[in-house]
Amino acid sequence: MYQCPNCGGQLRFNIPTQQLACENCRSEFDPYQISREKDAEEESFYDVTVFKCPQCGGEIVSSDNTAANFCTFCGASTVLTSNLRKEKRPGYIIPFTKTKEDCKKAYAKHMRRAWFAPKELKDSRFIDSFRGIYMPYWAYHITEEGPVSLSASRSYRRGDYIITDKYSVTGDINSSYKGISYDASSSFDDQLSQSIAPYDVRNMNRFTPSYLCGFYADTADVDPDTYTPEAVDIAATKTYDYVRTHTELGAVSLDETASSAKSKFNPKCKAVDGAMFPVWFMSYRNKDRVAYATVNGQTGKVVADMPVSISKYIISSLILAIPVFMLLNAFLTLLPSTTLGLSAIVAALVCFLYSSELNQIMNRDMPDFPGNKQSGRYNGNGKTNDGTVYYNTPGQNSYNRKNKSKKNSSGAGAIAVILFTFAFILFSFFTAIAGDLGIFRLVTYVAVILSIAGSAASIKPYSVVTGRHMPATFITMAAVIIAAVVQFTAPVSDLFYYAGTILCLAAVIILLLGVIKYYNVLSTRKLPQFSNYSGGDDRA
Repeated sequence: MYQCPNCGGQLRFNIPTQQLACENCRSEFDPYQISREKDAEEESFYDVTVFKCPQCGGEIVSSDNTAANFCTFCGASTVLTSNLRKEKRPGYIIPFTKTKEDCKKAYAKHMRRAWFAPKELKDSRFIDSFRGIYMPYWAYHITEEGPVSLSASRSYRRGDYIITDKYSVTGDINSSYKGISYDASSSFDDQLSQSIAPYDVRNMNRFTPSYLCGFYADTADVDPDTYTPEAVDIAATKTYDYVRTHTELGAVSLDETASSAKSKFNPKCKAVDGAMFPVWFMSYRNKDRVAYATVNGQTGKVVADMPVSISKYIISSLILAIPVFMLLNAFLTLLPSTTLGLSAIVAALVCFLYSSELNQIMNRDMPDFPGNKQSGRYNGNGKTNDGTVYYNTPGQNSYNRKNKSKKNSSGAGAIAVILFTFAFILFSFFTAIAGDLGIFRLVTYVAVILSIAGSAASIKPYSVVTGRHMPATFITMAAVIIAAVVQFTAPVSDLFYYAGTILCLAAVIILLLGVIKYYNVLSTRKLPQFSNYSGGDDRA
């Protein structure tokens, strides 16, 4: 804790003035001046208070020792245990430039478009729980030096001939990329860190613990070597793009591909520095799920998990259905067979939507899902007067280094279903012409095939996600088959058609409620459990 030299009051970092301000006498001090007075010797470590959640085991650190009464990671309202520890000093820090009020305004503006979000997410008391956290990053300094020779060519037409001249483009490279950054905490989800990018790394300051006054920080627990190959590749790719588009080449174009040219630039990782980037962080807990809202503490960019309130969705749908029904009833008359065919095809398509969400949940919860900390991302760019490029650009390098994506074994089955469906459509089309079945009877028969395919595709993910073996798509498939039987038998009474339509629409409602349920699973996260904490893994 840093105390005011004048009155002994607690100092906190004041974002608008970028100074340390005393809570009592309102005096302000330069962060580096206070650090020099408190820390006479520059050390590799600094003292922090470590707060640990008794429920999930998550840890955050602070230079203050005031009690923390809720957990950032799992959203639990509980007093966190605390102890003192030494942490390794990062090299740089980007101070907060957006105040908590700025953060709340940006979040409230973002939530205006979230019509179906739970009311708690828009409650002012909930929004007030945003917490300022410095997230750790690794900042890489990549250099490229030495002679380079690249093959190039220029083609032009002369009479009936196309003439190609070959060239060798030679020169000396002396490039420097500083600030290629990747988040270094496994408790900070990769998708969140990538989404709130970019940061302007040109505004990094030399780190001093006094910047943490009034804020929290996460710890770096990801090995910096994890991202070194990606950082080197980013620098080499930028150099290649610069050379390829340089105006001095004129009509001459490089024959070298990016992969073959990059190795000739001799890129090297000169240094890796720890850095801290500012994030306003808030968690929303609902039973066994948690949603996060994050705001870039430098730019104000907002990224939030957005679950849907089922009650809001149902009420809005019912209200919207009334004018839609009146308009259709006034301007459009549908035959019973037409209504049945349309409801059947809608039910079949919702089957695929339901199955798709289950597959996304299954793939996300597998160990090789790209949200783990082997997934790289980088984020901002800039250039200084000395020619050093500060490069940190969002989201073009997100992939899993350690676990390559497994080959999709269902591809052959999907192709077989498509071919079979196409063949059946042709068969049904000619049957319809010959037997005068009508286009909407054909649509109903196609819906049968699609619902069977969608139901089959949902069996495995449903079993993995829920542990059960009878997905709701089976109800929809049964309703669509009944609709097809009605279309095939062509009863005289319209009541059979309407009964089939009601069955299909009821199945659609059941599936849509399931779709919303699984959407909320996709838009929220499991409660984290950090055992033997070293930053943690939010998939645990």
